[in-house]
Amino acid sequence: MLGSSQVPVLSEHRATLIKGTTTLESPTVMGSTATVFTNVRDFASIMIYWKSSYQPTGLPDFSAFGHPYIHNVSLGVVGARVDVVLNRGRSMIYSIASAQACSTTTNGVNFSQDSPAAVVVCERTFNLDYSRWTPATGDVLRYNVSSTNGGYLKLYDRDFSDTIITRYYDGQTVSSYATFTFDFVDPYHCVDVGSGCRTTMLNVGSDVTTQASITIAWQGWVDDLAGIKEFDLQVRQLSGNHGKEMTELLDSPVIYEGVASSGQNVTLPQVGVYSIVLAAVDNAGNFRLSRRFVFFDDDPNDVTMQNNATVRLLSATEETHYEWLIDLDSNGGMTSVVLDWTNRFINIHHLNQGLLKPIGSYASATIDDDYDQYFGQRGRAAVPNALGVAEFRVFYDIDQSGGRTTVNVSDDNSDNWSNEATNTQATYNLTLVDGDSIRFWVEARDLAGHFVRDSALVHADSSPPTIQDFKLIPGLSGISVECATFDEHSGIRSVEWRLFHIENGTDIQRAMQRVPAEHIDPEDCYPASCICVPTGDCYAKHHKPFFVVGAGDFEYFITLTVTNHAGLATSQTIKTERIVTPDNVDQTADSLAKQTNNTSSISADDVATAADLLDSIADAQDTSPDVTANVVKIVEHLQQVDTRELNGTGGAANSSSRIIRALEKQIANVLAAGENVSEVTSSVAVIAMNLDPNLVVEGLQFVALSDRGETNSLLDDNLEVYYGTNNTDVALEKVEVLVQLPDVILKQFPPDSPVPVSFVLYDSTNLFRSQLIEDSRSTDNPQTIGSLIISASLLNVSITDLPPDSPVVITFNLHQEYRRNDNSYQTETCVFWDFSLRDGIGDWSTEGCRKGQPTKGRIVCLCDHATNFAVLVTSPVNTADKAAEDLASLTNDTSSIDAGAFNRIADLLMDIVNSQDTSPEVTANVINVVNNLVQVDTREFNDSESAANSASRVVRALEGQILNVLAAGKHISAVTTSLAVAASHFVPDALVNGVGFAATSGGSGSESLINKDIGVYDSSDGDIPVEKVEASIELPEAILQQFPTGSAVPISFVMYENSNLFRSQQVDNASSTEFPTAIASRIISASVPNVSISDLPYDSPVVITFQLKPVSSPIENTKQTETCVFWDFSLRDGIGDWSPEGCRKGQPTNGRTVCLCDHATNFAVLVNIHGQKVTSLALDIISKIGCIVSIVALVITIAMYSSLRSLRSKTPSRILISFSLSLLCLYLVFVAGIEQTSSRVGCIVVAVLMHYFTLTSVAWMGVEAAGMYLKLVRVFNSNVEHFMIKASVVAWGLPALIVGVILAVDYTEYDNEYSCFLKPGAAFYYGQLLIIGLVFSFNAVFFVLLSRKFLCSDQKLQSTANKRDKKRDRVLKRLQNIAAVSSLLGLTWVFGLLSVIEASSFAFQVIFTVCNSLQGLFIFLLFVVRQENIRASVVARLQRWNKAGGTATASTPLSKLATCAKEYDQSVSNAQTEDVLLDKCEKDNDTFNRPQKSENTYL
Repeated sequence: MLGSSQVPVLSEHRATLIKGTTTLESPTVMGSTATVFTNVRDFASIMIYWKSSYQPTGLPDFSAFGHPYIHNVSLGVVGARVDVVLNRGRSMIYSIASAQACSTTTNGVNFSQDSPAAVVVCERTFNLDYSRWTPATGDVLRYNVSSTNGGYLKLYDRDFSDTIITRYYDGQTVSSYATFTFDFVDPYHCVDVGSGCRTTMLNVGSDVTTQASITIAWQGWVDDLAGIKEFDLQVRQLSGNHGKEMTELLDSPVIYEGVASSGQNVTLPQVGVYSIVLAAVDNAGNFRLSRRFVFFDDDPNDVTMQNNATVRLLSATEETHYEWLIDLDSNGGMTSVVLDWTNRFINIHHLNQGLLKPIGSYASATIDDDYDQYFGQRGRAAVPNALGVAEFRVFYDIDQSGGRTTVNVSDDNSDNWSNEATNTQATYNLTLVDGDSIRFWVEARDLAGHFVRDSALVHADSSPPTIQDFKLIPGLSGISVECATFDEHSGIRSVEWRLFHIENGTDIQRAMQRVPAEHIDPEDCYPASCICVPTGDCYAKHHKPFFVVGAGDFEYFITLTVTNHAGLATSQTIKTERIVTPDNVDQTADSLAKQTNNTSSISADDVATAADLLDSIADAQDTSPDVTANVVKIVEHLQQVDTRELNGTGGAANSSSRIIRALEKQIANVLAAGENVSEVTSSVAVIAMNLDPNLVVEGLQFVALSDRGETNSLLDDNLEVYYGTNNTDVALEKVEVLVQLPDVILKQFPPDSPVPVSFVLYDSTNLFRSQLIEDSRSTDNPQTIGSLIISASLLNVSITDLPPDSPVVITFNLHQEYRRNDNSYQTETCVFWDFSLRDGIGDWSTEGCRKGQPTKGRIVCLCDHATNFAVLVTSPVNTADKAAEDLASLTNDTSSIDAGAFNRIADLLMDIVNSQDTSPEVTANVINVVNNLVQVDTREFNDSESAANSASRVVRALEGQILNVLAAGKHISAVTTSLAVAASHFVPDALVNGVGFAATSGGSGSESLINKDIGVYDSSDGDIPVEKVEASIELPEAILQQFPTGSAVPISFVMYENSNLFRSQQVDNASSTEFPTAIASRIISASVPNVSISDLPYDSPVVITFQLKPVSSPIENTKQTETCVFWDFSLRDGIGDWSPEGCRKGQPTNGRTVCLCDHATNFAVLVNIHGQKVTSLALDIISKIGCIVSIVALVITIAMYSSLRSLRSKTPSRILISFSLSLLCLYLVFVAGIEQTSSRVGCIVVAVLMHYFTLTSVAWMGVEAAGMYLKLVRVFNSNVEHFMIKASVVAWGLPALIVGVILAVDYTEYDNEYSCFLKPGAAFYYGQLLIIGLVFSFNAVFFVLLSRKFLCSDQKLQSTANKRDKKRDRVLKRLQNIAAVSSLLGLTWVFGLLSVIEASSFAFQVIFTVCNSLQGLFIFLLFVVRQENIRASVVARLQRWNKAGGTATASTPLSKLATCAKEYDQSVSNAQTEDVLLDKCEKDNDTFNRPQKSENTYL
């Protein structure tokens, strides 16, 4: 028997239930007792597979010679069994297979006790017989498999002839099992509503959400037998586009699907309804579904309002667009109103997508009702809605302020909202009175809680409007209706007038007009004329419609209909009558005053109508102040109408006359009523009083003063009546008009009765339409009224035939245009308006009036009666005035004035002046003409002499006009852009310290003359501010000596902005030179008519001060000298020219040039530009010739040094080549571009190159100095590694860096308008002069060291005669070398710095120009021509080119050159190259007469 440790291994076993292609396997983990659950009821068979093995250990090794006793051992698996049973509870109800043995492996190998197998694989299949068994939940199908080991041992029976004995082993058995459990019961969850189980079954939070992310959770699922295996979750979107229900979109991708755990987060992609289906699956494959819904909407604006519907109160009137409610409970009770918002709100997305439809059954499987969602906001049931809106709420509030103070709805008022579900109409009972305003708010919410609100404001008014004071008022061309209408609750909406007459019992409409009510700004609303309603609007109360009522036999009626905003109307009818009555006189006067305010639209008919109405108003005898004031206003308005422009001369004159009479009638009415009038308008003034007779015993006068303000209108403050104790003498120089009534008139009244007197003042003659004046307009002696018109009258007293010694005295100040008219032919006539003429119309008459003695420039009239007085002015046509005006207009365009035109203008100007017309207009136009001509540059005219003559005559003409004005006792003060004139009569006291005239700088920056900067300075004005003077002239008090004591002194001053009118021959001649002469100041003159101011004392000169203007010159560095000059008309045959005679320069003051002259005329400062033209030209020529010669020399030098290898290989030669190249570029750029200033870009390029090559040339001079120092002074340890590379980087690179920095910072430093070079400034000083100075300082130090080396190197030579000659040659050689070194180091540039010394400037400029322009030539002479080795090399090359020999002695360099040349001819046969031969010749010559080894190395 095998031991207990020798157990076979059952390594694998499993069972598979089979149903067609469906299989279910038992657990594959060995030793597992777990069961496999299944819910399949009809498996057909069960296949059992098991694998066992046995591998014995400790057996003897038979591989060598075998075992002496054991023949063979075979151990392994010898048996396998299986049985299958089905248990229900503790009982076996069905044995499917009982101890079924397996003796053959799956690969067909038999095994037994005699044939053990190491590995045995068995597989057995058994059919299931359901006739013996019906599966039920809890049934367990169990299989058991076992495997037994064993085998045999064969021994040699050594006792019996080695027979083999077989012994069998009893083995060990191993077994195992597995089970299948049948479960046909689904998982479940409690569904009790009360216990809250529905929530834990499947929870998605709120089933209506505005958040895209949701969390899905579940708990409490149970499966009693198999247990819950997993939860499968699926999220799909529902569609409501088709049919009556929403269903899952099974043909669209799922939102989420898979095995999940509670708390799964899912993001919903878009607005919609989603189904969440959870499948709880047990281990047997049974499952149960649960479903929930989520309504997702994150669009807060999806509830909208449709334009085709509104929120409206159906109880309000449709005519007012449901804005006004007019049917209120008459007893003050409740008023029932219906609010409607049908179709106003919509959620188009919810509606069109069917998101609120009912949800259908789950299409993929059956979900029990307890596990589906029939609850919540978005369950399976449809959501009630109206156009996608799930809920309506209404809120209202009432106020008496037009809705402005109603509650501002917000969520805080949610308790006051009424929920109307999905209804779109609601009825409310309200307590309302007129003037109430009700604001209804309707809120529409969708299922997601998004909402929009709309409101309707309704006002209550059940009362019609009111009409008051319905009157008819006659107007200019018709009848206006005046009434007061108002509605205190809703306000007047419109006012309608209908004009009609009744014919045969029928209304015949003639006119109709409907106008909207006039809105008034609440700030301008006054209770008397305006009313504000609760809505906040304010309306005018008074309305004045206008109708034209024609003549006819019909009686006309006007019906007034007033409608308020609530649509309620009130009507009233009145019969028309076109008359002024006491009832409407006030309104008629007021209306007429307003209608005549717009004088531009008044016609002749309007004037006639106004005259009729004024007459009727006066006849009404209403003496109230308002009526009288309006009458005066009407007359004022009509006076502003130029009746001369109206058609119908006679009719207009008659109307105007009647207007004057109506005013007089109204004044008489007021006086008769014992009242007074004081009305002053802009053009009419009325003063009427009932005076105490005791106050007027000495007469009575009415005065209008002359100060009428800027508007030239009549001013109340300037009118005064003098009588009694206030009677005083009036200052006539201030009187505009004065009328004095003599006491003889006043004596006609009883002693105790008041004196009714009136005065009327008219500012124009428009109401006095004179035929006399009209007829004179077409003659050469036109007449006009040149004064105010004044009338004086007494009530009920005729003032006529007064005694000659007691006339009515009227004093007039003529209008400005006549007061200043100096036409000697003007005449003034005293006239009055005589109503007896022209059939009562009236006209001006002189009867009974005469002129008195003028006083204070006023016209005095004496008349024997009292009426409307004026002054008639007769003014002959003034031709000079027109000519001057035309000439001023002609010269305004100075661009069109040529030489011929200028000459003609001068002639015309002289003619005007010769007419001796001193009127302000003529003088002003003369000044304007001269001002225009000052702006004409006469230098552009070809004939300079003719132009000068014309200009001179213009100046004389101006002086002549000034003389005329002063001779007439008048003055001038005029300032134009280019000319200023001041002429006046000065009292002697003002001239005790002299008198001056100056133009100061006011800081305006303009070159034109400015009025405020120009003035006359006399003794009372103090001194002229010299520090601000542009030009001034001061006349000494010595001029008083030539005038009688106490008499006024006439003095004139003139200032010209430029010298265009002073065409100087000497200035013209110098203008074509490089050193011009020019006038550098303004021109100022002073003169005294008929007095020659000349030969003044030396200590009392005329002092003229000028601020000079800059004078340009084409030559730089020029100087200028100033000369005080005056225009001497005695020169050039009366044309004149500048002369310095009698003038001298004084001490400059505050930067101003001061001139002192012993006479008075036109003064200026003449500036002479001078310089060194000849020397500048010579230096320019020397520079260019020297540069060209140097260019040729440098080209040869560079060519020679570059072509000779023995030279170009040496450092000194390479430095010389670079220096020569830089200098060559500098010369080329200078010659080609220094003066090319015409091209701005090109000039900048030249300036940049000039700067760069100047710096490189200086840099290479520094390199030369450094190289010489190393080779000739230092000698030992003088080699510098890569010297040329370092030197090139510094000499070429550093200048490029400097130029680049200047270009980057400010390239305009190279933009020089005078020459193409760097402009003076920081860049020039630091970017050029500083660098040149540093390099030259460096070079100067090395030059001293080198010179010392040259001159002190031969001190050991003996002074024998022969040696003295040799020493002299060497010293000469040293001096030549010093000259060469100075040329290389550029020391000649120091003369440019020395040229700033003024005493020797020109000498150093010449030296600098010659040396620097020929620096290239010096280099060529010293380093090419002077060098014998180079000369020898040149001769050798010439010998080769010419193939000709020569003879020479061996003792001379030339003989050596000839020898070299000869050797060169033989070089062909000897195969020597040209360079080898030349090197030999150069070396031979290099040793000839060399001064010193160190020198030869470098020079």
